[in-house]
Amino acid sequence: MEFEGSGGFEKRAPKRIRQPFTAKFQVASEQISASLDIVLLRDLSSGGALFNYHMELKSDTPVHLSIVFP
Repeated sequence: MEFEGSGGFEKRAPKRIRQPFTAKFQVASEQISASLDIVLLRDLSSGGALFNYHMELKSDTPVHLSIVFP
């Protein structure tokens, strides 16, 4: 199924928010006492979030993500 989106067609059904949000991020397997990283979410929906991270993660890697809303 394709949906018209900005600049082309969107293939995913959940509505996407394309504005930057700051989030606190930690890989779930790391110890809770480890420091949190700050990431910038570039795309957010009920189906997931897109952000850059300094390490490659598998698509099924569990993470803790706390979004900072304005």
